[in-house]
Amino acid sequence: MRNKARGIPRVWTFVVVGAGPFPIDMLRYDLAYPKSESNASLIESTFQPRNRATHSVTLVSSKRPTEERWGSFGWAVESVE
Repeated sequence: MRNKARGIPRVWTFVVVGAGPFPIDMLRYDLAYPKSESNASLIESTFQPRNRATHSVTLVSSKRPTEERWGSFGWAVESVE
């Protein structure tokens, strides 16, 4: 969605929460990327053996997240701005 007056694209910031390996393919699917370097590191840490803690990762995208698809990977979209 674009601001018609200025042609500025909408930027979505959202938080996903889950345990286990982060579903990397969702970055491509939702055209998303980690909001910060610390969020990128957090994603990487989910692939460490025995890391079953629940994680919250903040992402940014040019489109609204597909909540149902995140859920199919066991991750939930917690908030959308």
